Amino acid sequence: MTENALNDHAATDHAPIDHAPIGNALPPAPAPSHFTLRRSRTDRMLGGVCGGLAAGLGADPALLRVLLVALTLLTGGAAAIVYLAAWVLAPQDPEVAVGGPVAPLRG
Repeated sequence: MTENALNDHAATDHAPIDHAPIGNALPPAPAPSHFTLRRSRTDRMLGGVCGGLAAGLGADPALLRVLLVALTLLTGGAAAIVYLAAWVLAPQDPEVAVGGPVAPLRG
């Protein structure tokens, strides 16, 4: 028999090969994303910390604000101190050009 005939014969006699991990082998972890806390210029109530955090996490800023108030009450004000520190230390989002030069209309 030729090599191709042997391969064809072997492929039909055996079950397909399963490439699933064996035992405790885990699939490779995804690459970590880079997150930088920036204060929002547009979505802010006080300092823009919750708006910037929500933008970075893809969460609802109102929900984060409610959680911050609850944590402030539960921790006796410690969460408010962390918020103030983030307000002072976190940079603002870069400015967005909102009305740059406009091309003239041609009619």
